[in-house]
Amino acid sequence: MYIIVTGAGVVGFHIASLLAEGKHDVAVVEQSEEVMENVRQLDVRTILGSAATPKVLREAEVHRADLVIAVTNSDETNVLTCFLAKELGASMTVARVRNPEYSGYFITAAKSPSALRRVIRPKSLGIDLFINLEFEAVNPQIKASVNDAVRHGRIYPAGVELNTTGGILRKKTPEG
Repeated sequence: MYIIVTGAGVVGFHIASLLAEGKHDVAVVEQSEEVMENVRQLDVRTILGSAATPKVLREAEVHRADLVIAVTNSDETNVLTCFLAKELGASMTVARVRNPEYSGYFITAAKSPSALRRVIRPKSLGIDLFINLEFEAVNPQIKASVNDAVRHGRIYPAGVELNTTGGILRKKTPEG
């Protein structure tokens, strides 16, 4: 499976490393040369530039991508990247968004009180799936389940320190 990950921050790096370990054909697009240095330790193709431009997406061979995962730190860049990727031939797209207003349906204003309003669906923007990590992390049901599991000793909270390449420096366990 050929997968393009755009944005090589903590989330993008982690996704790319897991996909590479799973023996997928992975390309990572990132604007920052400094951030890209960390990615070069992975067995992935690297493309320096903005994924929100057709030129860079073509360089990443988006036309043959089975999946494009846009996880930059900008909702707008992620949405635009998915739109362009789909237009240029990607099979499936996933956009990370933080603003909940971007992840639902958009209803346009009617031109008159009797006129129909138009509904714009995420699919029409070229986005097959929205992910909002912050929302999922604070989802009350998830939070309640985790708190319950901690209280009953089924899981233990763990502190993890990461180095600049995303590797684990130290884990804190219940024993210390």
